[in-house]
Amino acid sequence: MFGLQGMAVTAYAFHVLAISAELGVSSNYILGLFMPIAVVSVISGFVVAWLTDLPTIRIKYLLCVMAVCSLLGFGALAGGDYPQISWLQVLGFGICGGCFGGLSSVVWPRFYGREHLGAISGLFMTVIVLASAVGPFLLSAAELYLGSYRVGFIFVAMLAALLAIASLRADNPQRRLGA
Repeated sequence: MFGLQGMAVTAYAFHVLAISAELGVSSNYILGLFMPIAVVSVISGFVVAWLTDLPTIRIKYLLCVMAVCSLLGFGALAGGDYPQISWLQVLGFGICGGCFGGLSSVVWPRFYGREHLGAISGLFMTVIVLASAVGPFLLSAAELYLGSYRVGFIFVAMLAALLAIASLRADNPQRRLGA
């Protein structure tokens, strides 16, 4: 989910002005969405950080929330009627961004312990950087060969839906091992 988010959000940011034209809204309007997205992201980041400290909250459910919110945000871009549905993009991107920050530092030590945390974190960052580098190219290819950025967002939304389902099976290996 973190790699998909890095890929898709970077691609969106690189093509945001062309996307605004495709959606039929002004560039000022779509650029103006970044502020409410940031506000929702900060608030949800605090909530997610608080939830990760609760012993009754399972990380896989927060990962599922992250994936569902990504699905909502990119689903709004894929098939929404802009500007009326842009609130769904704001909530989806904002909550997903808050989950990204709050969960990216908690998932790996919670799932795999601290012994190999440096290697795991290094691989995690490599995946995010590679995904962020490839994302803008893939969205450009979707627009060039398929005629629309929305087709690329449909693909991202479908991947997020699959990851939401898969996240429910992401049981903590520490629980299985009895650690």
